[in-house]
Amino acid sequence: MLLSIEGPIGIGKTSLAKIVSNELGFKGIYELSYKNPYLSSFYNDIERYSFPIQIEFLVNRFRQWKLIQDAKEDLVCDYFFYKDEIFAQMNLKGEDIKLYRRIYSQMLKHIKPPDFVIYLSASPKVLIGRVEKRGREYEKSIK
Repeated sequence: MLLSIEGPIGIGKTSLAKIVSNELGFKGIYELSYKNPYLSSFYNDIERYSFPIQIEFLVNRFRQWKLIQDAKEDLVCDYFFYKDEIFAQMNLKGEDIKLYRRIYSQMLKHIKPPDFVIYLSASPKVLIGRVEKRGREYEKSIK
């Protein structure tokens, strides 16, 4: 079984995935967002770095998701592969979104959805408070 946990930044996706992993014995799969070399640059100049950060996330998520699909154990993942397109639509424009969609549509042919998705939500005030409490330097400009 594959369980995917999704929601906005600061909602607690990774925390819940770790709890599920520990309590139910699922293997945890965690998004490696902190390894994206464009992350801090993106928050400083969203327009300039939207395309490279999006492609880096897409490639890393695809690589992980392909491994996830072949697993023989119960898994919990702290992201939902299909959300990538939502972020792309929010941040990419013109030729960048066209190229992104061509790449994404080819990848989708090799992806199967999770068995279950849990979506978490909270008010923007709560989310901003959690992001601030987390104290990641590159997230300080998030409004």
